[in-house]
Amino acid sequence: MSVSGALLLATQLWAEHSVASFLERKLPKHIYLAYSDISVNLFSGSITLSNVDCRIKNRENDITYAKIGMPSLQLKQLSYPSFFYRNAIRLEKLHFNEPQISYNPYAKTTRNKEKSPAIVQLRKTIDIDQIVVHRATFTMLQENGDSLLMHSKGIDFSITGVRTGPKQIRNPLPVVFHSYEMAAESLFLRLNKTENLTLGRMEIKNRTLRIDTLRLNTKYSKKALSKLLTQERDHIGLNINKLTVSAIDFGFVRNDFYLHTGDVELTAPHLYLYRDKKVADNNRIKKMYSALIDDVPIIFRCGAVRWKQGYVQYEEQLPGKKAPGRLFFNAIEGGITGLNNNTVPTDSIVLTTKGALMGSAPTTFSTTFYKNDDKGTFKAKGSIVSLAAARIDLFLRPNLNAKASGSIQNMYFTFGGDRYVSRGTMKMKYTDFKFALLRENGREVNKVLTSLLSIFIDKESKGDGEGYRYGTISAERDATKSFFNYVWNSIKSGILSVLTGNGKKEK
Repeated sequence: MSVSGALLLATQLWAEHSVASFLERKLPKHIYLAYSDISVNLFSGSITLSNVDCRIKNRENDITYAKIGMPSLQLKQLSYPSFFYRNAIRLEKLHFNEPQISYNPYAKTTRNKEKSPAIVQLRKTIDIDQIVVHRATFTMLQENGDSLLMHSKGIDFSITGVRTGPKQIRNPLPVVFHSYEMAAESLFLRLNKTENLTLGRMEIKNRTLRIDTLRLNTKYSKKALSKLLTQERDHIGLNINKLTVSAIDFGFVRNDFYLHTGDVELTAPHLYLYRDKKVADNNRIKKMYSALIDDVPIIFRCGAVRWKQGYVQYEEQLPGKKAPGRLFFNAIEGGITGLNNNTVPTDSIVLTTKGALMGSAPTTFSTTFYKNDDKGTFKAKGSIVSLAAARIDLFLRPNLNAKASGSIQNMYFTFGGDRYVSRGTMKMKYTDFKFALLRENGREVNKVLTSLLSIFIDKESKGDGEGYRYGTISAERDATKSFFNYVWNSIKSGILSVLTGNGKKEK
C-alpha cells in the first residue's frame, strides 16, 4: 500500500471514528442509538448508518416511549469543517429509509409539563437543504401500550430549507422550513371509545391536501352500542369519496397554534345517523353552533366549505316500535362560509344547502348564525316542493303513530330566533291532505281521534288567490337537544298552524 493510500485509509478510519464518537458523546443520555455499521465518504461528504435502532426514554424512570428502526439513515454533502470545527451542522440531504416509528404517549412522563425540556439540547445550528422520509410506518399506542390509537403506513415526506438551533429548538415550532410535501397510503385514528376515523390515500402538495376516501364510523353495531351507552348517542356512519383542502397554512403566534385554510370541497359525503330513544336522554346543555366554533382550541380560519352529491339519513328507534322511523335526503349540494374564530372581520356563519327529501321532493334550507351576538341569534329559511305525503310514512308511522295522504305542492318558511325561542311565518299549498292517527299496533286507524283531528284540518288549501294557507312559527328551544331538533320543532309548529288555523296571512 502506498503512503498516500495508507494516509487516505487512516483519514477514512479517523472520520468514521470521529463521527461515531460525536454521536455517542453529544446525544442526551435518554436517547439510545445503535447501528450495525457506519460508512463515511470523505469525497462526497456522505455518512450512512445501517440497521439503525433509536429509542427515546423518560429522563426520570428510563422507560422507553418512542422507537425508530430503519434499514439505513443517510446524510449527504455534509460540511466537515462546519461539523468538526464550527458551531454549525450543514448538509444537503438527510434521508430516512423505511423507518418504523412507534410512540406510546402514555409511557411518557415529565416532572414539570410547562417547563419540560426539549427532546434534544442543541449547541450547534443545523441547516439542511432537504429531509426525505421514504416509506415510513407510524404507530401510536394508548393505555399501557395494549391498544392502537393511530396507525399510518406508506408515508413519504419531504421538507426543504430546514433550520434550527439552540434557541429555535425550544420554541413551540422547533424548526423553520421553506416547503413540504407528504403522501401516505392510509391512516387509522381512534377518535374516542366508540368512533374510528379511516383515511385512504392522502397527499399534501403545494399546500393542498387531497384525501381519496374518508370514513368515520361507530365501531360497534347499533344494538351493541345501545347496550354500552348510559345516555343516548348517535350511531354514526360518515363516508366521503374525496376531500380537498386548499391553501393550508399553520404555525404559532407566540404560544398559540393557528391553522388557516382556503376552500374545502367534499365529494359524495354520505351521512347515516341512528338514535336509539330507548337509551336515557343526554340532558347536557348544548351550545348554539355560533358559540361552538369559539371552543375550537386553536386559532382557526377556513374558506368556503362546499359539498356535492351528498346523502343524509336519520333513523330514530322509539320504545315499543319494531322498526325505526326514517328520513333521508339525497342529491345534496351546498356550502358554509364564515368559519373562523379569530379576528377576520366576518360576523356570521352562513349555511346554504339543497337536496331531495325522501328522494323526490326538492328541498332548500339556509341559516345564518351571528357570531358576535351573545344571545345566539340566527335566521333560517327554506322550502319543500311536490312532497307526496305517503313518502314520509317511513317517519310518520314509527315516530308519530300516524299516516298521511295527499301532497304538499309548496311549502315556504322563514323564521329567526336565539337560544331561547324562535318566531316566523310559513305558507303552504297542498291537495287532498289527509292525516290519520293509528292505534298502538301501528296498523289500524284510530277512527275517534282521527275524526276529532279532521275537524281542525282543512284538507284543501283554499287560502289566498294562489291557493296558499298561512301560519305562524313559534317554538321554545330545549337546550338539552340539538339545533336541528330546534329547527324541526319550529317547522312543525308552522305546519300545525297552517293546518289548524284560519289560514290567513297576518298583516
